[in-house]
Amino acid sequence: MKSKLVIGCIGCLQKAKKKVGYTINSNGYLRTPIPTTFAYTETDIHELFFDNFTCPYCSRSLTFTPEMMAFVTDFLKKQYHIDFQTKQIIIINNKEQTFNIPKNKSLIHDDLNGLQLEPQEISCLLNVANDIDSKKWTFWIDSASLNSRYYRKSKPNTKERDI
Repeated sequence: MKSKLVIGCIGCLQKAKKKVGYTINSNGYLRTPIPTTFAYTETDIHELFFDNFTCPYCSRSLTFTPEMMAFVTDFLKKQYHIDFQTKQIIIINNKEQTFNIPKNKSLIHDDLNGLQLEPQEISCLLNVANDIDSKKWTFWIDSASLNSRYYRKSKPNTKERDI
């Protein structure tokens, strides 16, 4: 398995859920009959920098900044799943520890005991979080260096703001 950047349009996910339905398995993984997220490996991501990501259903575009590109290039090689959610960044390390970083405050390194990120890496995460409108986009890294794949979990009554 290769590490992947996963991107999706939340608006189209919500429309797909309403129009074609969805299932949630016992682990909380939501599936729709049509794909609403798209995965890019390290060899694929360079096209995003030049062409950006465009949702194939609604044509909304996520512009890739140089900071986003540097982040993806660097963090695809690390041993973390990283998910940029609406109010926080979720990081799961190789010890199956989960860290929730609030997006609306500056961090003190001690807040991330056990994560072992350098201060510039934390700064990079927060800067990229500002570039991604998490109310419109799903954006996460599924690291091949960890034992299990990463999926964003859902609840049956998940509302758009909860994704």
